[in-house]
Amino acid sequence: MSSFLSINIYAQVIEISVVDSYSKPILGYEVFIDGILKESNLNQKTSTFNVTLNEKVEIKHPYFEIFSFALPNTISRDDTLKKIITLSPKFQEFDEFSVIGSKFKEVFDEKNEFVIDYYLYPKESQVLLTKLKNGTHLKLIREGATIDSLAMNFKAESLFLDALGNFFLFGEKDIHQFNIVNDKFIFTQSDEIDLFNKTIKDAVSLKANCAVYEKFSMLNQLYSLVKIENGEGKVIYDYLEKENYERASHFYNKTVNYYMTIIPEKDNVILMGLWDGDLMTLNGHPNNELEQLGINTNEKIMAMTSWSDKITSKPINVQSFGLMNQLLVLNGENDSIIHINYENLNVIKAIPSKAHLTGDYFFDYFYDQIYMITDTKGIKQVYKLNVNTGESSLIADLSEIHQPRNIKVINDQVYFLVLDKNGFNRLVKVN
Repeated sequence: MSSFLSINIYAQVIEISVVDSYSKPILGYEVFIDGILKESNLNQKTSTFNVTLNEKVEIKHPYFEIFSFALPNTISRDDTLKKIITLSPKFQEFDEFSVIGSKFKEVFDEKNEFVIDYYLYPKESQVLLTKLKNGTHLKLIREGATIDSLAMNFKAESLFLDALGNFFLFGEKDIHQFNIVNDKFIFTQSDEIDLFNKTIKDAVSLKANCAVYEKFSMLNQLYSLVKIENGEGKVIYDYLEKENYERASHFYNKTVNYYMTIIPEKDNVILMGLWDGDLMTLNGHPNNELEQLGINTNEKIMAMTSWSDKITSKPINVQSFGLMNQLLVLNGENDSIIHINYENLNVIKAIPSKAHLTGDYFFDYFYDQIYMITDTKGIKQVYKLNVNTGESSLIADLSEIHQPRNIKVINDQVYFLVLDKNGFNRLVKVN
């Protein structure tokens, strides 16, 4: 760690990572210190600079609310303060739609109904999960008209579509499977979320004779595709980002060593044999004797575990999709597209992508197409991937919209959610 001296007033080294509410990096922000621009047009995932104690730091971005903070007096000058900053989106003023109304169209315009989540369905239809007053509702919408609607008797939180095309509705503890039959919602079964996470969540392909799952290990720096057949697993593809793993291991071990040094045996979950290996479970075990002296040990442990978990151990940029006739691996670490045959699960070919693979994708299950979402200084664009040539073609430019979220695509038609000035989610389609 390092520190800098200037006229007997030391400057603190601070390292920040700026993300949105989905923990995705935000680029193109500016850093102001006591109202003076310090850094501009920051396009790296982390930024390091010096701040004197009691100076006010502000993070500004045209599409997000200003975030400000000051350094705590308790921090040591020998430490590099690492801080993860989450920015909140600015609300969309919807009078802009009257100006660009030919380009964007509201799909669901119930003004007092909040769209929690949605999914796209054939025949110009949408499955909506909405909140009205104190209840949640599941709705099937077609061309603005409600085809079917069910009030939920539990707190529904999100929607999911599995590798077989089954819909799932998440509650707080359970998950509920449903399908659409003759334009009606038909619920089939309910399970605990833990069981769903083990059997469905990470499945890329579910066939009659075997299933293929994606898995991250080695501090999320090793990606593997695993075939499960008759209860046995076999790796059919893997990729290790070695340098990232070494860096993640360094911060992981540093956090564990600090915990072992500062937390007494009676409170130490590692020494008690209760630790599951997850750094985040080390939070909430303060050294009470040091706490009485005004030393907040738990605050530093929380900062170290959060940095390790969200930054250095962030999963590498590799994802897989189960298309109708093959498995596809999109490796954004080396910008390659790997084709895997279903018949024998061997790699058929690997072709280079002609554009950087961002890691932000949407798979259109119904039309068997993968789309990629790019974010350049807060401006989002949607591209259609040609997985056979490595080329991508722009199908939607969302630069006129402040922070479009939950972008989905069906048959090249792009939809997204955006907050209005009253704080309600609005579902919008790109014409």
